[in-house]
Amino acid sequence: MLREKTERLNVLVLLLTLLAFATITVVAQNGTLQTKKHQVKSRSLERAFERAAVEFGIPSELLKTIAYSETHFDNHNGEPSMDNGYGVMHLADNNENQSLNRAAAILQVPADVLKKDDWQNIRGGAAILREYADQEGLSAAERNNIEAWYPAVALYTNASSQYIGKILRR
Repeated sequence: MLREKTERLNVLVLLLTLLAFATITVVAQNGTLQTKKHQVKSRSLERAFERAAVEFGIPSELLKTIAYSETHFDNHNGEPSMDNGYGVMHLADNNENQSLNRAAAILQVPADVLKKDDWQNIRGGAAILREYADQEGLSAAERNNIEAWYPAVALYTNASSQYIGKILRR
């Protein structure tokens, strides 16, 4: 019963993320990121998304959409979420998701830095997402197509059950 509820929650998270791809318009306007209702606070955050996108070969719109869907661009001042996730990319440290520690290892940056530094947190999220894309076999050409990132996004959002895998590969 609990497993079914977890699977349903994972599917819901995935569907919400996919919906975010289709409905959230993230644009640069006067140096701020903006969705229909929210803005990112600074030009430095906008540049951080752009730089991480280039560094890891990920569409910047994808990074911004994930950050918006995970945290609404809120870093919570370095404090953890209910799921023990940190920063705008919600790098987590819990039993089911070790993205914080994995990102720290990939970047060779202390986990405490990833918790509080927006630039490093965004780099960490991008590094994890790129690792998942590589695991899924995304080619350089496919990485330019946001739709090709769905399996990697499913892994990033921890919606990686066999059922979801079947849906994504149809």
